[in-house]
Amino acid sequence: MPTIILPPGSDSVDLQTVIDSATPGVDTIILVSADVVFLGPVFVSTGRIITIAGDGNWTLIGSFGSAFIVNDAIFNLGEENPSFSGRLNISGFTLSAIRVENGSVFNMYDGVISGNAINNGNGGGVSVDSASTFVMYGGEISHNTATGAGSINNVSNGGGVIVSDASTFIMNGGEIHNNMTAFNGSIVSRIAASGGGVFVAPDSFFIMNNGIIFANEASRGGGVFVDRSNFEMNNNATISGNEAGLGGGVVVDRGNFEMNDNATIEDNNAGGGGGIYAGRFNPGPDVAVIMNDQATVRNNNALRGGGMHIQWGNLTMNNNAAIEGNQISHPTFDFPTSGGGIYANIRVTITMNDNASIRNNINAGGPNAIDSEGGGVYLHQWSRVIINDNAGIIGNYAFFGGGIFTTGPWPEIDFEIFINGGIVSGNTAHSGGGIYSEVGTLIMEDGEISGNTASNTGGGVMSTFGIVIMRGGIVSGNEAGHGGGIYNFGRVEFPGFGVVTMEGGTIGGNEASFGGGIYTSDGEVNIFGFAEITNNVAADNGNGQGGGIYTTNFDVLRITGPGVRFSSNRADFATNREPQNDAVYATHILNMEGNWTVPFPQGYNNYDINQNGTRFEFEEEEDCKLIIIILLMFIICRPKKKCCYKRCCNHC
Repeated sequence: MPTIILPPGSDSVDLQTVIDSATPGVDTIILVSADVVFLGPVFVSTGRIITIAGDGNWTLIGSFGSAFIVNDAIFNLGEENPSFSGRLNISGFTLSAIRVENGSVFNMYDGVISGNAINNGNGGGVSVDSASTFVMYGGEISHNTATGAGSINNVSNGGGVIVSDASTFIMNGGEIHNNMTAFNGSIVSRIAASGGGVFVAPDSFFIMNNGIIFANEASRGGGVFVDRSNFEMNNNATISGNEAGLGGGVVVDRGNFEMNDNATIEDNNAGGGGGIYAGRFNPGPDVAVIMNDQATVRNNNALRGGGMHIQWGNLTMNNNAAIEGNQISHPTFDFPTSGGGIYANIRVTITMNDNASIRNNINAGGPNAIDSEGGGVYLHQWSRVIINDNAGIIGNYAFFGGGIFTTGPWPEIDFEIFINGGIVSGNTAHSGGGIYSEVGTLIMEDGEISGNTASNTGGGVMSTFGIVIMRGGIVSGNEAGHGGGIYNFGRVEFPGFGVVTMEGGTIGGNEASFGGGIYTSDGEVNIFGFAEITNNVAADNGNGQGGGIYTTNFDVLRITGPGVRFSSNRADFATNREPQNDAVYATHILNMEGNWTVPFPQGYNNYDINQNGTRFEFEEEEDCKLIIIILLMFIICRPKKKCCYKRCCNHC
């Protein structure tokens, strides 16, 4: 392999002469032994294979234009197995410092592309175009800028790198940091300067294997902007500490984004989508985000979607993937804040599998904290979440819907929550500790809603004009003022809204002042099949009512046995059924003889279903007397053994 030494005092003209003398198709090393001043761009073309290495740390210094334009060639900045100890820094150019075009390959080994700037153009540090490939092995791309000014047509993208026209950028380690895209010098602009670190244009690819992208800024996509293209993070790759108006870490616009092998997006900030903003800014295909193998989005901050804002697309979380520790908190933003973990808006499907989790996210809101909605997930307009296989929404907080909040236009029920073996647990809110479903549908096949808390209504579930269908699983250990397990709100003049149907499963061990298991206010509750309501408590300083169920309207409560069972529910007092409810009871409570909490012969007893009638008289005192008498008789009359020499005698 020929090696050519570029002597001290050489400039870009001398470098061009050396490159032009290289034989196409033959590896040629050019050794830089001092700083090189560029008087114009250096072209590498026609099949040449050029490696530039440094015998020491030197800078290729520019004041205008590009450093290298690589066209139909292979260019290596540094060596794969370095034989010289040095590092090259490309700095000070006013167009893309590196331009890789027309099917070329550029390999960067531990070099530095820093301090370059482009005005009214794209790719402050590197531009990869026309089915070309740029591969980064260590090194850094930093402090580059792409700035637009004046006309809206002068938007600039890709402060550090732009990849376009079916090209590929592969990052195998290294750093991309402190790059910026801006319009008129500001990232806070209605003009969308995008991709502070990296901009991936349509039909292109960015594969990030290890390495870190941090402290970049843009209007959209502080770290990375993906436009109708593909982005993949692998092997502990990290995007951290970036800032943008939308998508502090990453924006995916009508493209595909996959996170694998402990990839992490953390500590980014944005107005919407602190970690990730995924959707479409213009008509086109839906977006797809996939998180696998302990991929994590954590500790990001935004006004909507602390971890992620997604719309018009799908999020799939597999194998311990996590969205955790993200938050919404703004002391001056006096508008509703939504989705501490995820803000899902307009036709989004979130699917959680294999121990994936959305956990410990906080939506603290602005100065008016009562406007915070959805600590873990906020669902809006034809969106849904599917929780499978021990996946969980755990330990989140918001004022409404600690775990999940859904809302949409009345009267269309257009949101769906499916729990198929998943968990909603340990969440906290004022209303809807686990789930707040407004005009939505909750279907529970298996799994659990447990250990959630609401200071007001709906410890496990708050359903307002919605539908709850429970076929299996358990709602347990939840607490609230009203409706420890489920709070159901409807209006009798709007039949079909505010309906709870329990075909199976268990509502057990929940607690509230009113309605330990279920509180229904003018809504409809139907219980049949093999369902169990057990061990629920209504306690309120002697006034607690409806240990199992509290209803404000007996006409919309229907229970059909014999598979339904009420057991061990408690309230502050017990009652007999009032005579005026006899007719409703006879038509709405069927085949339930013997299936009530002992010792009640019927269900309107306040322990199982609330009732303000005459007090039920327990026979506990007489029972206790009888037990005492029996015990005394046993003590006095129990068989006594007195052993003689050859026999034992029983005496009473």
